[in-house]
Amino acid sequence: MKYEKEDTRIAKENVEKKLRKDPIERRLLGIAFWQEGLKDRKIDPEIIFEKLKKIKEIYENIKEDLIYEAEEFYSNDEKLERM
Repeated sequence: MKYEKEDTRIAKENVEKKLRKDPIERRLLGIAFWQEGLKDRKIDPEIIFEKLKKIKEIYENIKEDLIYEAEEFYSNDEKLERM
């Protein structure tokens, strides 16, 4: 019983960490995918891709959704540069 509670606590902590991290990863990869397709880039997408290279493949199948989200949210250049 003691081990089950410990396992449950550890699993809960891992899920909470993943939930906090996931939106940030999505946003960063969305920005990188969006900027990758532009000639006049505000940021270098390769910097983001290098830092998140292990998870980039996971999000590759929703790349278009991430681009749309980033473009909608960061179409104002000031927001993008601040981020």
